[in-house]
Amino acid sequence: MLHKIISNTNQYKKTSSSEEQKEKGQFFTSLNTAKIMGDWYIPNSRNIKILEPGAGNGSLTAATVIHLVENDLCDSLEITYVENDRDVIVVLRKTVKLIKNYCAQNNIICHISIMEDNYILTDFQEKYDLIICNPPYKKIRKNSEESIKMSKFVHGQPNLYALFMAKSVDLLNNNGSFIFITPRSWTSGSYFSKVRTYLAKELSYNKIHIFNDRDKSFSDESVLQEAMILFAQRSSYQQYNITISISDNDYFKSTDEFNIEATKIKNIGKNKYLLIPTKKEEAELIGVMNSFPDTFFSLGYIFKTGPVVEFRNKNMISTLKKSDSIPMYRSLNISNENFVFPVETSKAQYISLNADNLLIRNENTVLIRRLSAKEDDKRIQSCIYYKQGDNLFISIENHVNYVSRKDGKPLSADEVEWIQALLSSEEYDTFFRLLNGSTQVNANELNYLPVRSRAI
Repeated sequence: MLHKIISNTNQYKKTSSSEEQKEKGQFFTSLNTAKIMGDWYIPNSRNIKILEPGAGNGSLTAATVIHLVENDLCDSLEITYVENDRDVIVVLRKTVKLIKNYCAQNNIICHISIMEDNYILTDFQEKYDLIICNPPYKKIRKNSEESIKMSKFVHGQPNLYALFMAKSVDLLNNNGSFIFITPRSWTSGSYFSKVRTYLAKELSYNKIHIFNDRDKSFSDESVLQEAMILFAQRSSYQQYNITISISDNDYFKSTDEFNIEATKIKNIGKNKYLLIPTKKEEAELIGVMNSFPDTFFSLGYIFKTGPVVEFRNKNMISTLKKSDSIPMYRSLNISNENFVFPVETSKAQYISLNADNLLIRNENTVLIRRLSAKEDDKRIQSCIYYKQGDNLFISIENHVNYVSRKDGKPLSADEVEWIQALLSSEEYDTFFRLLNGSTQVNANELNYLPVRSRAI
């Protein structure tokens, strides 16, 4: 049945370009990943109600049905699919027929309905035993209907997948199962803080699977973020251990697995992060870092993002030095932990002194790239900037973070050398990768990195 669904999906994909699918936030789960997600479900009853929102081709529920029938875990199924993409519903209807035929052949009572609605905007009267989902991965406007409907979960830039997660929690029965494949980005960062806090409060996390290769959890898709599967249950009581499993791809043949105490990785730090180690050594590092009493912020430091957004300030920046211009530093000036200026580039490296609100005092600091390349050895790419020249001011482009003191006093050479030593260390690079599954380095995450107390 699953192979037939994948075949139907491939036929559909020939009629729709990858750009169109990306615009919809549509990434299809691979056959092997669908099987694993379906196999994780252990029901509490033999009469089961399943919801698959953002259903796409419906393969996740289909895989779950096969698991339930083959293991004699159910007598009846009530399945609700929600999908509002009229193009892919053609594939979904074929999946429904396949499931009905399969259940009939195995003497399982099966009722299936397709809701051709916007999942976020739809009010449900039912509760479900299982919600299994590969949600759409798409940023949406803060004033969109979906954002307004789910406003209590919106902070900063909303993404549909996180709103799908938050809405689904409330639609679960007590001890109902929650199985989602998503990017890792919701586990950290301020944008997802409200969703993360809600999930942590309402769900007991049972198992987390991580893919080392970011594009191997989806079927012939190009996915730029690291993916994860979360299996949880609706309960205010968190079970003692969470099982972490890791595979290089979606064949799951060389999967590492270990247990870790939930208190060591769930609801960590000021913003209630979920840290996901990929080996026992990383779990030990989390324990060490969590024992540190302070953060950069509590010790009086603050990381900020460069104020110059190029497309908004084209009239202020230039590629050549002028009599009324000063240096503007960008990620190109950070090279192998060294500060290099100027560099050979066609991009602007200077800014007008008249750009008052874009100027920063010319003082010692540490510069950190906001975006690292996935092939970089280290996630945190940083260097020391020692005050140079007679300029009172410099400026920093928006793809670079920098550090200063909260009290406004200049940073000493000793302070920037200490901060750079920490950020460039293997321990902090590893910890930051656990904290953040994307290639972005957020200033707020740097502010709240754990630090041993140090006399300033």
